[in-house]
Amino acid sequence: MIIDVSSPRTYPVELEHILVEFFSKMPEDIKKKIEKKKIEHEVDVRCAIEDYVGPFKVEELYKSLIEIMKNYDLIVYHSTKVLDKGCFLKDGIHPNEWNWYEKTLIKTFKNIGISKQEMNRAMSLIKNEYNRKYIGGKSVLCFFSDLSLVDDKETAGYEQFCENIGGELARWALKNREPRIYKYLKEHGEQLIIKFVLPFSKVTYYQQDGIVYQFICRVAGKFFWNYEYKVSFDGTTEEVIGPEKILEFIHYDKEVDY
Repeated sequence: MIIDVSSPRTYPVELEHILVEFFSKMPEDIKKKIEKKKIEHEVDVRCAIEDYVGPFKVEELYKSLIEIMKNYDLIVYHSTKVLDKGCFLKDGIHPNEWNWYEKTLIKTFKNIGISKQEMNRAMSLIKNEYNRKYIGGKSVLCFFSDLSLVDDKETAGYEQFCENIGGELARWALKNREPRIYKYLKEHGEQLIIKFVLPFSKVTYYQQDGIVYQFICRVAGKFFWNYEYKVSFDGTTEEVIGPEKILEFIHYDKEVDY
C-alpha cells in the first residue's frame, strides 16, 4: 500500500479512525480549549494541538500509529545535481558515506576535465567540510521530502541541492575558497528531482514520529475546525534506494543560488 502525500485518498483510513476516537474521548474542557484557537495556517493547527498530541506527548498513541504506517510505502523526492542521471538507474540513490561520495566527485572532476592538482585541492577542502559536519566520518543519510518542500520559500529550500554537483558540502568547501573550481560544479550537470518509493519502516526511526504527527494534524484540523490541513514532511533514511524504487526523474530548470 502506498501513501502519496499529494493524494489524500491514499492516507490510511484506519489511522484516521483511531485519531477521531482519540479526539472524541478527550476531556470536554481540553476540546473546548483547542477549538477556541484561531486557525488560519497549517502552523496554527500544530501549535493548537502540540501540548496534547505533539510528538512525545502520548507515546502509546504514536506506537500504534507507527505500526499502521509500517504497512505503507511513501512516495517521496530527492533533489540533486549530477553529470549523468544514468548512475541512479544503475546504482540507485546512496547515503552520503565518504567512500561513495569521494568516488562520485572524483569521477565528476575527471569528466569535467580539471587538472589533477585542482582536483586534489578541491577534494582536500571538501573532505575537511565532510569531517566537520560528520565527526568520525561515519556513514550518513540520504534525505527526502515531499514535492511541496522544493522551491517553497517558507522552508529551508530543498532546491539548494540542485545548485551544484556535490551538494552543500562542495558548496561550503569551494564557493568562496575555490570559486573557479566551484563554477565547474555549478555550471555542469543536470538539476533533478528524483521521485521514488520508500517504505515507511525505512525512514530513520527518530523521524517517524514527525511524519505521523503530520497526519495527526490533518485529522485534528478536520475534527476541531473543519480545516483542510495540508500534509508535508521531510526526513532521512540510512538505506540505499535501489533503482527499482525510482519512479521518475523530474528536470528542475530554475536558477538556484545559495
